[in-house]
Amino acid sequence: MSDTSGISGDKILTLVGESTRPEQGLAIDIIADVVCPWSRIGVQRLQSALQSVHGPATLRWFPFQLNPDIDSDGEALDAYLTKRFGDRQAVQPALIDLARMGADEGAAIRFDRISRVPNTFLAHCLLHQAGEFDLQTELAMTFFDAYFADGADLGDTGVLHDLALKVGLDGPTIDAALSDDRVHTIVRANEAMARNAGVAGVPNFLVNQRVFVVGAQETNQLVGAIDRALFGGTDDDDAPQQLH
Repeated sequence: MSDTSGISGDKILTLVGESTRPEQGLAIDIIADVVCPWSRIGVQRLQSALQSVHGPATLRWFPFQLNPDIDSDGEALDAYLTKRFGDRQAVQPALIDLARMGADEGAAIRFDRISRVPNTFLAHCLLHQAGEFDLQTELAMTFFDAYFADGADLGDTGVLHDLALKVGLDGPTIDAALSDDRVHTIVRANEAMARNAGVAGVPNFLVNQRVFVVGAQETNQLVGAIDRALFGGTDDDDAPQQLH
């Protein structure tokens, strides 16, 4: 879970300023990182919540890197865990718990198959481009599965290229995401807006620009947040409520 004490309602709305709150229907903005196990679990719970409410939803993804300063080649997982926690054994019980929680939700999290912690900037650039073709969610889930189920290196441009092709992006679009300075500038700006809004961890979900959900909340809490965003409050209550 993340601390929301520094998150401003006004800044949250600035973050998603291009989106519109629908007259009818459901729009959810997702701030996540594709190598974050809590993001994997949280998004799986969100999908379960959406199945429960039996309605279509428009999902839009925003970038957030857990490790923005990591080398472009990434870092060995054991070295990363040792640097952060002292040694892998110290954090092993937490990894086991995360894997169990993922399995309970239907999301495979196989730390035994993961050898590297990648830099995810280019993955986020591909997600940005995928938004132009309504493929963001499909690509994000493909990234999640490739990393957490198969141990794929999401910092490897060849791996990213193949995964993006798999969901239907074409070669020129993929190449632009990986190398176009304009795309890179937009993605950096979007992440900076999230951080400037007070976002310090992921996942986060902004539902109809009315309810801001912090962390990998349980499915029933997400259903409640969706109901509040769709039916609760008054017309002049524009400041997002926070659930954490």
